Amino acid sequence: MGKKALKATDDTEANVDMSPMIDCCFLLLIFFVVNATAITVKKDKNVKMPTAVASDELKKANGLIVVNVFNPDNLKKDSGYPEGTLWATDDKKGFSDETQLEEYLKTRKEELEKKKDIKGQEFEKVQLYIRGDATAPYKYTNKVILAAGKNGITNIVFGALPTK
Repeated sequence: MGKKALKATDDTEANVDMSPMIDCCFLLLIFFVVNATAITVKKDKNVKMPTAVASDELKKANGLIVVNVFNPDNLKKDSGYPEGTLWATDDKKGFSDETQLEEYLKTRKEELEKKKDIKGQEFEKVQLYIRGDATAPYKYTNKVILAAGKNGITNIVFGALPTK
């Protein structure tokens, strides 16, 4: 019995449909965008931010110490702060005494210097982010600046909204 040569008679071509792969890529992209954790600065509704022509958005919130400066005459009773509060942190801890503020800045700076950022690297510098109420007297902001200087915090960012 002789051997017959087998020949492939199937002339169909193999095509890869790209649309399911593109759909999968878009779904992954949306998943990562939605689940990305952005580090932002918490905003206090009791602070009415001033506007500035040359204001710019804060790019990095890593290594920030946030202090809100209030006008005690405009601070509402239902704000959640004790009466006479002049300064507050981003986690709603209020201060009316300069020594409390200085102690907070000192401990927060020490915490941030020990802490590392998301990539496991130490922060380049600790920054003080002052969010002052537009109607707050400058003397309260000046006291925050002096307290920062006493604790070796020299990089200060002032919060302002862009003019419309």
